[in-house]
Amino acid sequence: MNDIDASLREAERAVRDLKLKGIQIYTNMNGVPLDDPRFKPLFKVIAGYDLPVWLHCWDSPIMGPPTDQASPQVKEWVKDPYKMMIGWDFETSLAMVRLVNSGVFKENPDIKIITHHLGGMIPMLEGRVRNFLGESFADMKLFYNDTAVSASVPALMCGYALFGADRILFGTDEPFPRQATRLAIEAIEKMPVPAAEKEKIFGENAKQLLKL
Repeated sequence: MNDIDASLREAERAVRDLKLKGIQIYTNMNGVPLDDPRFKPLFKVIAGYDLPVWLHCWDSPIMGPPTDQASPQVKEWVKDPYKMMIGWDFETSLAMVRLVNSGVFKENPDIKIITHHLGGMIPMLEGRVRNFLGESFADMKLFYNDTAVSASVPALMCGYALFGADRILFGTDEPFPRQATRLAIEAIEKMPVPAAEKEKIFGENAKQLLKL
């Protein structure tokens, strides 16, 4: 996305020639936030495909330098655990707020954006974010979000309360943690919600969104 024209051509090739069911972008492009005006043409084109955009978290300068202060168990997974535990979900949350505040959903009513980790910190900070965004907060509920929350039922229910079952998609974050897929399935099965809504989360929503 450093070259918007090239990005537009690649998006078209991915959808038209490769028949992909969507594209992925990151929460910032070399430190440039997604609400920068240079990215507006890309969102407009993506909305026209009627296919989703996966919004994946990435590093930002605000995370600070890597740390080696972590337990052996965590170090076995990643080199910089603080970034993966907290930093990336902060990045997701910030990108979501910036996109809503920039009017991306109002300018592109057909756009479909999927966040990872069930919207990062947004569900927990709903009241705070709502106070800052005002009426625009309603657009926050237009995001789709996956269930990669390390098999936490309380986290799933927090996201469910904000987004509703229709906006939640099955996701695991495999291989973090180990056996993530099995644990994610078990956590969703434990959610105190109707069976029909669990079916939506496990697959029906994805089938509709991806036109499967």
